[in-house]
Amino acid sequence: MNNVMKSGWLVLCFVFLWAGCAKKERPALVVGTSGEVPPFSWHGPDAGPEVVGFDMAIGQAIAQKARRPLKVEVMPSEELLPAVAAGRVDVALNRLVIPAETIEGVHFSKSYYQAKPAVVVLAGAEAPPAIEDLRDKVIGAHIGFAGGEIARTLTSAENIKTFYSGLAAVVDLMNSQVDAAILDETPAKILAEQHLELEWARLDFPAEGYGAAVAATNKQLVKVVNKALAEVVADGRMDQFIEQYLVRRQLPFP
Repeated sequence: MNNVMKSGWLVLCFVFLWAGCAKKERPALVVGTSGEVPPFSWHGPDAGPEVVGFDMAIGQAIAQKARRPLKVEVMPSEELLPAVAAGRVDVALNRLVIPAETIEGVHFSKSYYQAKPAVVVLAGAEAPPAIEDLRDKVIGAHIGFAGGEIARTLTSAENIKTFYSGLAAVVDLMNSQVDAAILDETPAKILAEQHLELEWARLDFPAEGYGAAVAATNKQLVKVVNKALAEVVADGRMDQFIEQYLVRRQLPFP
């Protein structure tokens, strides 16, 4: 009888221990971002307290792959990579350009987005063969990409209109409020396919690859991040993120 009782107590102890472990949550995946680079990462009076955007959708996909809840830490852009290297955040997502040279303590994922400016014009108009053909034109530029910087080298400030979405920029183009819109190539191509009155031109602009930053010592997380990014592309979620955040999304964010 004593042996039976002891066995019963052992079973009960095992059950309680198992239940306690099962209820214990996995540690959060801490994603660092600035919240100041729409449409990739944004919050504030126009967007609400929650950080939203393309990079935050990527961060959620990474957290799901890691089977960990997502926690977002907002900090100045210049503090993100030091925070990654020091282990204060697990991943940094902030429209980060993958550098040509290695940064000490930091490893970048494979590129999840290739940014390359393109020009959108009305169909039937001769697409500009070179960037110089945009000089002194009224230009629409998509905030968060290089279009604004490029436009400032070509025309005066009063000739530049900025937009929080590619769609808003081309609506002004179709209404003859701007002569051309400098967007990123991916949303430019999508919008031209959706609106037959538009054409887009690939010009000689340098491309930039955006990546997620992870501590160089955390090789397992690097693998998880790259697997998550590959799955997002393969299952079509990347196309959804592009459509939602880079093509159509306009402030205020929900």
